[in-house]
Amino acid sequence: MLKKLINQIREQIRLARVKRNIRQTELERIRDRHLRRHRNQFTNPS
Repeated sequence: MLKKLINQIREQIRLARVKRNIRQTELERIRDRHLRRHRNQFTNPS
């Protein structure tokens, strides 16, 4: 029972992290489009 609950919480945290990453990459893409930076698209600054 407790293990099931922990797994559920862990899954929710993972999903939230994925959603946040997706949102952040979308924002960065929009910002880059507006700025029209000549920057290497494959570099991923953390």
